[in-house]
Amino acid sequence: MSDVGSSGVDLLQAAGLLTVNYTVDGMLGGGSIKSASSSPSPQPASSPQPTGSSGSTPQKSPKTSVANQACVGCGSTTSIRVHYGAASCHGCKAFFRRSVFDGRNYRCHAKGNCDINNESRNRCRACRFRKCTLGGMNPKHVREERNKDRPIKVEGSDASSNDGVDIEQRNADLAFAAYILTIDRNCELINDHNVSSEDTNIIEKWGRDVSLKCGLQNPQLVTKRTPLNWRCERIMQDDDLYAAWYRNFVLLADWCMSIPCFKMLSQEDQTVLFRKNFMMFGWLHFAFKIKNNGDWIGLPIGNGSYIPYSDEGLEQMEVKWARTYGVICKKLVDMVAKPLKELDMDESEYCLTKTLALFQHDSSLSANGALVSKTMRDRIITVLTRYMETRFPHMNAFERSSRLANITLLFPSLMHIGQIETDVMSTMGVLDSLNLSGIPMELNGSMHRTNLEALFNAQSLSGQR
Repeated sequence: MSDVGSSGVDLLQAAGLLTVNYTVDGMLGGGSIKSASSSPSPQPASSPQPTGSSGSTPQKSPKTSVANQACVGCGSTTSIRVHYGAASCHGCKAFFRRSVFDGRNYRCHAKGNCDINNESRNRCRACRFRKCTLGGMNPKHVREERNKDRPIKVEGSDASSNDGVDIEQRNADLAFAAYILTIDRNCELINDHNVSSEDTNIIEKWGRDVSLKCGLQNPQLVTKRTPLNWRCERIMQDDDLYAAWYRNFVLLADWCMSIPCFKMLSQEDQTVLFRKNFMMFGWLHFAFKIKNNGDWIGLPIGNGSYIPYSDEGLEQMEVKWARTYGVICKKLVDMVAKPLKELDMDESEYCLTKTLALFQHDSSLSANGALVSKTMRDRIITVLTRYMETRFPHMNAFERSSRLANITLLFPSLMHIGQIETDVMSTMGVLDSLNLSGIPMELNGSMHRTNLEALFNAQSLSGQR
């Protein structure tokens, strides 16, 4: 391997993203994560382990012993054996087998929060099946029973060893997803003391004429971290936009600099990745907030104000905003937020997708930066695939691949919305009248060049000249 390759891999290993360095208490629910990396790791609230083991080292194969273990599905301690890769009772084994064989799709009416135990296990099949899957029961092992010509090894050292490796890698992938989710959640909780989410006067007290490179390294120089409020309580005014723009930049800068591999890049590569991919992960950030609100009222900007989606709401805005950000809001809802709803994208998938957008390759990166970005993209796609296997166990490989493709197809839509922002703001002459300077103007100025490069790359990939 070349020196460049070794350096890039060393960076990822140091950040704990290439090796199995995590254990997870709650695979999908933001459980506590422990990292062997020297980098500090966010610590969310812990939740019960899906498997019955504990400790800070990767879990060994459950086939080695089932003594004193409880069923991963219902918690029963009677007649526990290893079925489909995890300790389970005969009842949950039969339930899991029927569910997979019949391709059943369960739905929980309590938002996936049912308490499943030996007495209540039949009350909610969706939560019971979810506990079985998260506990390590593998639908793939059930499907393999259909192949009568291929004997399945359920006992023996080889089967135990292979199953242990698979479970270990699965745990590492889901731990990575939980780690990325924790970073995002923790960044939203960071705020400075003695400031309010509605305090728009702070923009007069903090320096905004800093470069993108400086602001990325020192977000506190841009503006204070006011508490975030994503509710749609009042229609946006001028001061709301000014304050919210800088506040959201600080939020996204905090997020980027909390990702170990991004932080370990050179400052030049960090600046390039942030600037070139800002429109993708930035607008995805807002689209997911719209999707989470669920009522399509409008685009919340983080301080209780919002840009209306309806024509009636836009009539209450100043004309300059209705014809600029009003247009952008409609496009963002229709082209991204509603597809997110149709895809049923959850918070973990959103955080992984946003991170994938951040590490899109750019020709301006150094050789080492390009290598790290490619490795991160490959890793995130692998983790997204693994996460979907766990979240949608009834989907086959083709269905999961199609869903992943539809997620990545949101990137061109996000870039298109960024171009719309640049075009309408320039056409309406709004940029010159805004109380914005420094970083937003630098990012806006690079948008046109970025879209030309994206167009050229797309034409090259499609064989056009």
